[in-house]
Amino acid sequence: MEKQTNLVFDCSKTIDLILPAYNEETSVKKCIEDFESLNLFNKIIVVDNNSTDKTPQEIKKTNATYVLEKEQGYGAALVRGIKESNSDIIVMCEPDLTFSHLDIYKFLVYLDDFDCVFGTRTSKSMIEAGS
Repeated sequence: MEKQTNLVFDCSKTIDLILPAYNEETSVKKCIEDFESLNLFNKIIVVDNNSTDKTPQEIKKTNATYVLEKEQGYGAALVRGIKESNSDIIVMCEPDLTFSHLDIYKFLVYLDDFDCVFGTRTSKSMIEAGS
């Protein structure tokens, strides 16, 4: 018989959110505010990966931790964010509003049974019309 997944999350663990950002001035502030509204994260770390728009200014209007990563690339931004974190759990998400902040709970419940949980935008059955 297959093991039943525990659907309760251990709230004693600290969680950091990492948002790698490159030219996200139109969405990054709202994304941060949406995640802040959950009161779930120890830190929200936004890694600016050499944006040429007003992304840095938009990040600095929030309570998020601003980090500039000069080495260009998505991987470099994520690695820098991981290095800036000291929490038990690290969540990484795009700040372009293609994910709902409320979906975080769908992932956290699986952490008692799995070391790593992934979400995807590529499953056609899960993509909303217009996305």
